[in-house]
Amino acid sequence: MLTFAQNLAALWHNLYLLNETQQRAHELEILHGRYLDSIWNTPEATLHARADDSNLNIVREVIEEAAPPAQSSAAYPLQIGDSRFGHVRFPGLENLSEEERTFVQELIREMGSALNNAQFVQTTRAYSNQLLLASEVSRAASTILDRDQLIQEVVELIRSRFSLYYVGLFLVDEKSNTAVLQAGTGEAGRLQLELNHSQEIGGDSMIGTAVASGETRVEQNVRQATAFKPNPLLPDTQAELALPLKTGGKVIGALTVQSTQQGAFASETITVLQSLADQLAIAIENANLFAQTESTLDETNRLYTASRRIGQATNAYEIYKTLVDFARNTEIAQVVKIIIADPKAPDFIIIPVAWSAIEVDIDPQLRMPRETYSFGDRLLNTDVLVVADAQAQSGIDEHSQQLFLQNDLHAAAMIPIYIEQEWLGTLALAHQTTNAFANASLQPLRTLADQAATILANQRLLRQTELLYRIGRALNQAITRDDALDIAVREIQAYTGAYQCRFVLYEQGASSGRLLANSSSKRVDKTYPLPIQGDYAFTQLSQEQKPLLLSPKEDALPKETIQQHVEQFGAYASLLIPAASQQELLGYLAIDSASGERPFTRSNIIFAQTVVDHLTTQLENVKLLDEALHRAQELITLNQIQSNISRALDLKLLARIIYGEVGRLLDNTIFQLALYEAENHQYRPILTMVEDKPFDAKDRTLLPDEPLFEFLNQEKPQLLDANAPLAQAEQIAGNGRSPQSSLWVPLLQDGVPAGLICVNSFDPHAYGESDVQLLRSIATQTSLAIANAQLFQQTQKQNEELRELDKLKTQFLANMSHELRTPLNSIIGFSRVILKGIDGPTTPAQEEDLQSIYTNGQHLLMLINEILDMAKIEAGKMNLNFETINLHTAVAPAHDTMRSLIDGERVNFIWDVPEDLPELEADAIRLRQILLNLLSNAAKFTEDGEIRLHAYAEDEKIHLKVADTGIGIAPEDFDKLFMPFAQADSSNTRTASGTGLGLPITKWLIEMHQGSISFTSQPNEGTTFHVILPLRQSKDKPTEIPLVQSTSVRQRSEFP
Repeated sequence: MLTFAQNLAALWHNLYLLNETQQRAHELEILHGRYLDSIWNTPEATLHARADDSNLNIVREVIEEAAPPAQSSAAYPLQIGDSRFGHVRFPGLENLSEEERTFVQELIREMGSALNNAQFVQTTRAYSNQLLLASEVSRAASTILDRDQLIQEVVELIRSRFSLYYVGLFLVDEKSNTAVLQAGTGEAGRLQLELNHSQEIGGDSMIGTAVASGETRVEQNVRQATAFKPNPLLPDTQAELALPLKTGGKVIGALTVQSTQQGAFASETITVLQSLADQLAIAIENANLFAQTESTLDETNRLYTASRRIGQATNAYEIYKTLVDFARNTEIAQVVKIIIADPKAPDFIIIPVAWSAIEVDIDPQLRMPRETYSFGDRLLNTDVLVVADAQAQSGIDEHSQQLFLQNDLHAAAMIPIYIEQEWLGTLALAHQTTNAFANASLQPLRTLADQAATILANQRLLRQTELLYRIGRALNQAITRDDALDIAVREIQAYTGAYQCRFVLYEQGASSGRLLANSSSKRVDKTYPLPIQGDYAFTQLSQEQKPLLLSPKEDALPKETIQQHVEQFGAYASLLIPAASQQELLGYLAIDSASGERPFTRSNIIFAQTVVDHLTTQLENVKLLDEALHRAQELITLNQIQSNISRALDLKLLARIIYGEVGRLLDNTIFQLALYEAENHQYRPILTMVEDKPFDAKDRTLLPDEPLFEFLNQEKPQLLDANAPLAQAEQIAGNGRSPQSSLWVPLLQDGVPAGLICVNSFDPHAYGESDVQLLRSIATQTSLAIANAQLFQQTQKQNEELRELDKLKTQFLANMSHELRTPLNSIIGFSRVILKGIDGPTTPAQEEDLQSIYTNGQHLLMLINEILDMAKIEAGKMNLNFETINLHTAVAPAHDTMRSLIDGERVNFIWDVPEDLPELEADAIRLRQILLNLLSNAAKFTEDGEIRLHAYAEDEKIHLKVADTGIGIAPEDFDKLFMPFAQADSSNTRTASGTGLGLPITKWLIEMHQGSISFTSQPNEGTTFHVILPLRQSKDKPTEIPLVQSTSVRQRSEFP
C-alpha cells in the first residue's frame, strides 16, 4: 500500500508539472509576440551590411561606440515612416549628379522597406523556432523521468534548436561546494565529463557566480568580460549566458549557453532560456524524486522479499543466507559475514555464512574462542557498532587484525541479532574505505536482523518443543530412577553445550546429598562430600526454589559453597536447577561451565527447568510405581475375581466362586455371604463355610436392636476382635473354637444395604487395613455380580412368561382367524349370489343392504388376513415365492380393485405403470399386496383430490411412488407409522378403520424383497410413499427379518 501511494503521488506530480509546462508555453507565445513588436527598438538589434565586389553580408553585432563619420561620406537614413532603423553611407556621393543622388535616395528608401520586411520575417521565424523549441524542451522535460537522459537530451535540444556553439549543465555538489558538469554538447562536452569538470560555487566563473547568487549572468563579448573564465576546450566562445536552475527557492545547478557570435543573447532570448531553465530545474527535481521513489520502491521490494524469505525459512542457515544476500545487494559493504556461537560449544564462535566482493579468504571451519576475539564482549551489545578504521583501532585480536590488514579493510559495522536480552548472532560488515558506514543507512539491515532474531527464536522454540516432547516421552518410558536421571543430564548437556550436567539427590533423612547422574559418566562412581547441614546452596534452593548461579565472580557467595558444588566437579561456574515436589527439595541439576557463564542463557535455563520439572514428576511416578508394584499381585487377583464372578449368573455358584477367590487372599476359615432385603429386614445367608465345610445358617428377620441390623445400616466395613458385640452376637464356632478376629464388609446396591461378606479367623489380628480395602473391593464386585445374577434370573423368568404368552397369542389368533373366516366366507359368498339375482330379484333397499354386507365382509376378511399374515411373520412361516415377472402385468389387478375403493367423481386416480419396464425377481402376489396396502391407505385418507401411482426404472432398481393429496401425517406420528397396531389417528373419532398392520406388513414384505420404503408428508397437503426394489435378488439375502426393527424408516423431505 505504501508503494502504491508513492507511485500515485509521483504520477500526480508529473501531471501537475505537465499542466504548468503548458501554461508556461502559452506565456512564451505571448512573450514572443511582444518581442517581435519591440525587437527593432533595441540597440542590440543593429544590423550592419558590408558590400564588396561579389558579396553583400548583413550581420548583427554589438559595436563599440563608433567614431563620427567623415565629412566626405554622406549618410542616408533607413526608415519606415518616421521610424528610423539604420543608415547607408556612400563615399563619393557628392560627385554624383542630382538625378543620380535622387535615384540613390529612392533606391535606399526601397532598400529600407525591403530590409525591414526581410528582418521582420527573419526575426519572426527565428523566435517562432525558439517558441517551438521551448515547447519541445518543455515536453521532453515533462515526459522524461530518467535524470541523466533528461539532462543530455535537453542540452542537445537547446544547442541544436538555438544554433549555439555549446551548452552545458551543472548540478550542485554540496559536499565539495562545487557545481559539477553533468552534461555537455559535442566533443568538448565529452572531454569535460571525462575530466569531471566542475566550477567552484562563488568563484570567478560565470557558473559559480550564477549558482552562488541565483541570478542570470550574461557576457555578450567575453573578450571584455571580467567574470568570464576561458575554457581551452571551447576556444570559439564569443558570448556566454549562465542561467541558474532554481526550484522551490533553492539553486540546484546552472545552465551555460555559449555562442560564437558577440551579442548573441538578446533580452528576450535570455527570458526564453531562463524560462526553459526554470522548467528544466523542476523536471530535474521531478526526475530526482522519481529516481528516489524507484530506489525506495526497489529497496522496499528487496526488503519485503528478504523478509518473506526469512519468514518462510525452515532452518537457521536459510535465515543467515538471506541476511548476507540482502547486505550484498545493498552494495554498502565489500565483506559480509554472520557470526554466531558454536551450538556445540558456546565458548567458541563460528562463521556459518559469508560473502566477499574482494579476494578475502574466509575459512568456514574456523572456530575462535570468545576470549581471544576482540569484539567478543561487544557481540552482547544490542546497539549497532560502527568502526571508522579498524586498522587504526587498538586492542583488536590477531585474527581480526590480520583479516583487515591482508585485505586492506578499514571500516566495519556490526549489527546484532538479539531478542529478549539474548544474543543469537551478529551481521558483520567491512569495507576498504575508511568511515564507509558513517552515513550509510543500516536501518533495513537492522530491521531484517530483528525479524531474523524473532524467526530464529521461534525456530529454536519449535526445536525446543519437539525436543522436550521427545525427552518427555523418554522420561515417561523410563522404568527406573537411574534411567530417568541419565536421560535428563545427557539431553540438557547436549542442548546447552555445557561442559557437563549432573544431578545431586537429597534423600529424606540423609545428612548429605549424593551424586546420582553425570553426563561425564566417569565421575559418578566417585563419592563427593555434599553436606546438607548449614549448606548455603541447599538452604537457598529449599527456600527460593529457583535457579542458583554459583560463579567466582559473585563475591557474596561463600567459598566453601563454590568448592563443594562447583570446583570439586572440575567446573568454573555452575547453575543449579532445583528439583522440588510439594515444596520439598528432592535435589538439583547442575549445568557446569568450564569457563565463563555463556551456557547460562535465558533459553537454556527455561529448557533445563522444564526438563527438571518433568524429571521431578517422573521421579515421583517411579516412586509410586514401586509402591504400585507392591500391590500388583493384589490387583491381578482382584481382576481374576472380577472375571470369574462376572460369568456366574447362579447365586449359589457365585457364592462358591467368591468363597474360593477370597481364600486366595485372606484367611477365610469361617466365611459367610448373605443377602439382605432392607424393606422387610429379611436376612438370608447364601453360603456359610466353616473350615471348608458348609454350615446351615437359617434365614431370619432382623430386629432393630440387633448388632447385625445396626452394622448393615451403617454401611461401613468393620474390623473386629472376639469381644466386639457383633462378633459375639453372630459367632459361629468351629470345632469348639471361637474366632478371634473378623472382618465385616456390607454389600451395597445404589447406596442401599443388600447383604454382607464376612471372614473370621481363629488367629488374633489376622486382618489389617489393607485387607479391609481388599475385601471392600471384592464386595463391590460381588454386589454387581449378585445384582446381575438376580437380574438374569428375573429376566429369564419374564422371558419364559413372555414366550408362553406369545405362544398363546399366536394360537389364539390362528384359531380365531380360522373360526371367523369360515362363516365370513359364507356371508360374502351368499351376499354375492343374492346381489347377482341368482336367487331372484331384490328390491333397491335390499340390494343396498346386501351391498353393505358384502363390502364390510370383504373389509373384515382383509383385516383377518392381515392378522394371519402378522401371525405367520412372527412365527417365521411367511415364505415368498420369487419369480421373474413383468411389473405391469403383475400389478394390473390392483388397478381394478382400486377403482372400487374410491369415488371417481371426487378423486382422480392416475395409473402410471409403463408396460416396457424391465422384468424383476419378486413374489407377484405379495407385490400386489404391497401396492394394494399403499393405495388403499391413500384411498382411505383422500376424500377429494388425486391419487397417483408412478413406476419407473433407475440404476438397476424399480421405483414405485404412491402419492395422494389427502390429510397427510403429523410429524409427531412419523415414528409409529410402521409399528404394528399403531395408527396415526387412534382417537375414537377417526374416520378410517383398520388394524394398524397394513404398513408394518408392507414394510416387512419390501425388506424381504431386499428393498426399502420411505415417505414424505405434510398435514393437509398429502403423503408420498417411495418404494425401491432391486431387479435381481441377492443370493445372500436375509432369511428372516423382524417385523419391527430398532431403526425407523427414513423420512425424506424430497425424492430423487
